[in-house]
Amino acid sequence: MILAATNDWFIDTWGDLWQVPASALLVLLVVIVTVRTVGLRSFSKMSSFDFAVTVSIGSIIASVVSTSTDVVDGATAVISLL
Repeated sequence: MILAATNDWFIDTWGDLWQVPASALLVLLVVIVTVRTVGLRSFSKMSSFDFAVTVSIGSIIASVVSTSTDVVDGATAVISLL
């Protein structure tokens, strides 16, 4: 009984497990394409504003990968920040 409760806590459903790497790959591709479009200036000068944007992008990527946030919502947030 304890093992079953631990297994449910660890992985809710095995069918949803593919969503983590798929969403990570999609958000990473959006970041790469957006940075290529906007230019590397967004990370090269690193003013305090650029540092805050970089941390925010990391937070957005983490929330998309680790929670049930939609990839489209995360991509829109990254694009709007850059």
